[in-house]
Amino acid sequence: MVIAKKRRTRDTTNTDQDVYTLAVERVNRAYDLFDTIVVSFSGGKDSTAVLNVTLDVARERGKLPLEVMFFDEECVAPETIDYMRRVNASPEINLHWLCLPVMHRNACSTASPYWYPWDADCPELWVRDLPPEAITTVHGFNRQTIPDFSPQWLGQTFTGTIGLLMGIRADESLIRRRGLTIRLKDNYITQTKVKHVYYVKPIYDWRTADVWTAPKMFGWDYNRAYDLMEKA
Repeated sequence: MVIAKKRRTRDTTNTDQDVYTLAVERVNRAYDLFDTIVVSFSGGKDSTAVLNVTLDVARERGKLPLEVMFFDEECVAPETIDYMRRVNASPEINLHWLCLPVMHRNACSTASPYWYPWDADCPELWVRDLPPEAITTVHGFNRQTIPDFSPQWLGQTFTGTIGLLMGIRADESLIRRRGLTIRLKDNYITQTKVKHVYYVKPIYDWRTADVWTAPKMFGWDYNRAYDLMEKA
């Protein structure tokens, strides 16, 4: 006898609301649920959308300046650093510019499967100088990965419950889509390994076209490295 496995995910549904309106609703929900909201910002297109949607909500709710976390991974385009400095110059944003030797996979060598940006043991190998905005010393850091360390840093930096808003989209992979179709209510919110820190994914249903339509429609600033990649 063949026993059918219980289905663990739910069907997606269509709605008449546009993705920007839905993202604003989710960010408002996050503000209702958590004591502190922090945006995880890389300077990429998806986190740019999350940053600007959250700023729109924070302005309306009187929650400025917005807390923003940026892990500078050293090997980034100059245009990304220029963009980050424009973001950092905004009085509406409190940017935490972290330059730490976080663990990264190294796809270029089987002998050295990991590499660490801003490794203090070999500064002669850095691809650029340490930025003056850099936070280089954090209590409890032990060369973890960014996903492992982020909740820990948030938990020791802010009090109360914390919602970390991220530019994760279901359109990017089947694994991400599956993770967002398990629950009906607050399916875009998950708890981290730190019990009072939660991931929030307000643009999970945005397509790539949506991510690029929004800056044009709303006049958002963006990372000019994408212009160079488009030319290439």
